Amino acid sequence: VSAEHLRRLCRSELGRTPMEHVTYMRVQCAQELLSETEDKIETITRQVGYHSAVVFSRAFVRCTGMTPTEYRERGRRK
Repeated sequence: VSAEHLRRLCRSELGRTPMEHVTYMRVQCAQELLSETEDKIETITRQVGYHSAVVFSRAFVRCTGMTPTEYRERGRRK
């Protein structure tokens, strides 16, 4: 399967490119960790496969509309 064919298949089946899907899965994992642990954001950043907390935070905001800290705080209020 060519890279372009895979991209088209993912786009039609998942609604996102393969890389967008990887980001989506990383953010889902981070959401779980933010909700269920007291780990620092920097630790969670590494656990979900990012080397930079800034890059992780940008991806998280793009997917959820809030920062990891805001997400964790919102979860505590419930």
